[in-house]
Parts: sequence; C-alpha cells; structure tokens
Amino acid sequence: MRNRGISSVILLMVVIAIIFIAAGYFSLTRKSGEELPVYPGAAPSEIPESGLFSGELLSDFVSHGISVSAYTTGTSPNEVLDWYRSEMSNRGWTKILDNAVFDNCHLLSFQRENEGAGVFENRGTLILFHGTLEQFQAIAEEWYKEKQALPSPMLSAAPAASDGTICIYVQTGSLPASEREYSVSQTEGSYSWVTGTEELSSPYVTLGTFTQGIYYVSLRHIPTGHIYFTDVEVIIS
Repeated sequence: MRNRGISSVILLMVVIAIIFIAAGYFSLTRKSGEELPVYPGAAPSEIPESGLFSGELLSDFVSHGISVSAYTTGTSPNEVLDWYRSEMSNRGWTKILDNAVFDNCHLLSFQRENEGAGVFENRGTLILFHGTLEQFQAIAEEWYKEKQALPSPMLSAAPAASDGTICIYVQTGSLPASEREYSVSQTEGSYSWVTGTEELSSPYVTLGTFTQGIYYVSLRHIPTGHIYFTDVEVIIS
C-alpha cells in the first residue's frame, strides 16, 4: 500500500468520514448488503488506468472485499449527483460527505448501519464503491501504520516560471530523485506523474521548457504519498 498520491488522499477523506463520523452515531450491527443503485442509462465502463481508484489503490479495495465499479453517464454532473442524493436517501442511506474534491470531481459518501458507500463523479465518469465499515477501517488502520513507519522528509519548496522553463525552488530540505514525483499539467485536477532524475535540493531543479500558457504543478513524496503542493498555478508568458 505504498506510493500513495492524490487519489489516496481522496480515499482517506471517505474512510475518515464513514468510520469516524458515521460510526459515532450508528450501531455497527452487520447487515447483508445490496448492490448500489446505478444511474439510469449509465453504461458499464473499465476503471480508468490513471486517476481515481487506479493501480495500487484499486488493489487495496479489492483485497479487502470492497466492491468498485465504473460507468459513463453522458449526463451533466449536477444531474447525476442530485439523483444519488435523492435515491440513496430513499433507500435509507445517510449522507456523510458532499464535497467538490477538485474543480472537475465531486465526492458523495453515505452510511447505513454497518455499510459504507461512495459516489465519485468526474466529467461523466461515475465510480461507485461499497463495503462494510470493518473493511474500510482495515484499510485506514494499514494506511495509518505505514504513515507512522514512513514519515515524509521535511521540505519547503515552490514552483515558478522563468524564461520559458518551470522550476521548483527549494528553501529548506531535499529529496532524492528516486523518492519524488512531479506533475505539470495544463488542466487543473489532471495529473501525469514523472519520477525525478536528479536530487531536489537548493537552489532549484528545472522541470523542463514549456510553451506559453498556464500550467498546474504538483509535487509528492513517493514512499509515503505525501503531497508537498498540488495544482500551483504557474504562468509562462
């Protein structure tokens, strides 16, 4: 369960919301689950290879018995989210979390007795997950133990643009090349992670030369998945 990144942060928002908020108000009597409702007209889809629930994070869910399924809707995000708010309430679910995670992604999470469920809407892609509180708690406990065993190094750094290049300027600390990943994207909330090729240390490291435009720069620690900064806007004029 290492190499955690932004998708892991989203997951843990759900885990914390379901376990540490919902469990405080509802009994933990086990109840046989039923399948989550699928938005009318949604077509089954493969879970994206990158982004939410991809790679190791998906394996974590599957290995703990949590079901994950993906669909495409072709409907506006607000219509889909409003439908789930109403439909889940009608089926006896209590809404725990209702947040925009990024500009293009919204998260709903629900609890019903010993069951937890989540709905992600991301530009027409719908991802549903469903399991028991015990299953979510097992993932949270494993994550917590790993975080304790693998503290992220202290680092103070920020991206900036100069003469058509984007750099990360370092005030304090450093990261070995093999322990850092960065993303430079022209779409906020969209990431393409690249492993470093040189140590990130003072005064700066150059990420590359880019054409005129607005870019969003992110940096994370590979062993722990700690995010040092995300979607910092950099303008090349």
